[in-house]
Amino acid sequence: MHEGHRERMRQRIEKYGLDNLSDHEFLEYLLYFTNKRKNTNGTGHLLMDAFGSLDKVFDASSEALCSVEGVGPISAQFLSLIPQIARRYLIARQGRGRRYISRERMVEYLEPQFFGASVELCVVMCLDANYSLIHDEIVSTGESRKVGVETKDVIALAVKYKAAYVIVAHNHLNNECRPSEEDFTMTRHIRVALSHIDVKLLDHLIICPSREYYSFAEHGS
Repeated sequence: MHEGHRERMRQRIEKYGLDNLSDHEFLEYLLYFTNKRKNTNGTGHLLMDAFGSLDKVFDASSEALCSVEGVGPISAQFLSLIPQIARRYLIARQGRGRRYISRERMVEYLEPQFFGASVELCVVMCLDANYSLIHDEIVSTGESRKVGVETKDVIALAVKYKAAYVIVAHNHLNNECRPSEEDFTMTRHIRVALSHIDVKLLDHLIICPSREYYSFAEHGS
C-alpha cells in the first residue's frame, strides 16, 4: 500500500514539481530518502504540528527533531542539513569573477553566506583592482550574539590573494543591524591595518535575516 502511494507521489512530482506539494507532503517526500519502506505521511504532519512551519523544522536541532515520533537520528541529521545544502547552492550560483561595485550587489552575494546560520559568522571578501571577487572565506565563527575577527587573519588573506580591496561582513541573528562598539573598533583596526599594505577596506557590512543591512562605509565609519 505504501509503495503504491510513494509511486503516485513520485509521478506527481515528476509531472508538477515539488511546488505542487503541501508543506507536510514535502516533508513526507524528503523522509523517503531516509526511510525506505516506512509510511512517512504521518511523520510529516507531526513535524508541522510540532514546529509550525518548514523553516522551523529545518532550523530545529537534531535532538528536537528526534523528539517527534517517527524521526530517528539519520532523518534528523538529514533534515537539519537542508539549510546548509541550500546555502551552498546559493553561494555556488553567485560564482566568482563578478564585479562588486555596488553595495546592493555585495549584499546580494553575501546573504546566502549567512542563510540558516545559528551563530554569528564573519566573512572576508578579497577583490582585485577591477572590483572582481578573487576569494571569500568565513574567517570566524562566534556565539549566537557575538563574533570577532583577528585583524591578522584579514591581512593574511589580503596578502595571499593579492587583493586591492577587502569587504568584511558579519551577521546579526536578530533583526537589529545596529553595530556594537566592538563592531566599530574592529572596523577601525582592520581599515588601518589594511592601509599599511596598500589595501582598501571597501566596506564592513552587518546583514540580518530580514535582509536589512548596515553599511559602515555608507555611514562614514
